[in-house]
Amino acid sequence: MTHVRKYCRALGLLGAWVVGLSCGCSSVNSASNEIYERGLNQAESGNILGAVKTLSEGSNQYSGHMPMRFALGRLQFELGEAEHVRERQARRLAKRLLASGKRQEALSAAREANALRAKAVPWYEKARENLDHVAHHGDSDRQRGWAYYVLIRVHVFYEEWEEASYSIDQAIALRKPPGNLYAKWREFQAQIRSEHLAGY
Repeated sequence: MTHVRKYCRALGLLGAWVVGLSCGCSSVNSASNEIYERGLNQAESGNILGAVKTLSEGSNQYSGHMPMRFALGRLQFELGEAEHVRERQARRLAKRLLASGKRQEALSAAREANALRAKAVPWYEKARENLDHVAHHGDSDRQRGWAYYVLIRVHVFYEEWEEASYSIDQAIALRKPPGNLYAKWREFQAQIRSEHLAGY
């Protein structure tokens, strides 16, 4: 794993989840808000797939409900990330098995890693679609900034380093993070540029 991926995991997304719970819904009607609240309650109770289903149906019906689309993209990212974590674990296992001469076991672990990657990709694709929409059309700079912040992790998954660096710039410009957080985001961006954009 590169330093960028390690740093990306260390950043965490608690604030991004909180903003999904707290964004105002003044531009949408009560029916859409009821769907949104139901989806959030499902997520908070641990029924993530149920929440995704509820929020997906709500977003299809009320495409302009930005908090709902943000919450949906955030959950879709988390589902993809969970599969990606297991994928990386399987790839590390495959390397250890191969190094110890257990070729068949290594091949089995590599196949498992590929299968987990295939499960992760659709979630990341859906997350990118929803988060990108919020990043460009969100109700507030705060909401748009957090959408860009979660998009950083999506871009890292796809190794889209220029896009990840751009999303950091946008997240900083829109969120205006305090000193410590600002320094952390810039340090992460410097890691991306050092490891992957040195030739640009």
